[in-house]
Amino acid sequence: MSPTPSSLSLDTVASHTYHDAVFIILFARKYGIPELLKRAAEFWAALTADRKQIRLTEDDLLRLYNARFVLQQQWRKVVVLAPYMKENGVSACRGDGYTCSIYNNSSRSQHWRKMMLESEVVEAGMGDPLRYDASSGFTKEQKQAWCRVCRMGWTDMLVKKRTEWWASFGDLMQLP
Repeated sequence: MSPTPSSLSLDTVASHTYHDAVFIILFARKYGIPELLKRAAEFWAALTADRKQIRLTEDDLLRLYNARFVLQQQWRKVVVLAPYMKENGVSACRGDGYTCSIYNNSSRSQHWRKMMLESEVVEAGMGDPLRYDASSGFTKEQKQAWCRVCRMGWTDMLVKKRTEWWASFGDLMQLP
């Protein structure tokens, strides 16, 4: 049974079904509301679980797959970038001077990249690059190795990148 507007939960944290996601996508397409189309919750899990019942056009599905691929590639590039690095590869850490500032120049970038890859943040975030909370995956050791200022700077950079990605999503989906 397909959902109706009155049966959908307004709770943004609630788990939504495949049928909810398809209803939202179809509704957004029909009435030209791209903001709704961008927020179809739980779509990928639903797509994997029940492909036969999807009532979206092949063009919409291909655009969704392409958008997901592009966002995953952007995530993969950004998440491994060390915080506060100048273009010449020198640390611009403004932290306490006792933790992450000991990693300078190329060793700083290498250490950050290794830390992110070993913590599985890169792979975990690819499932949902727009919402995954990468900073929650920092271990105690990682928090000790990198100052709070750099961790927060990295989180802020990620928020800015996500805003850019979100803005590009409409183009990826060829929305009006």
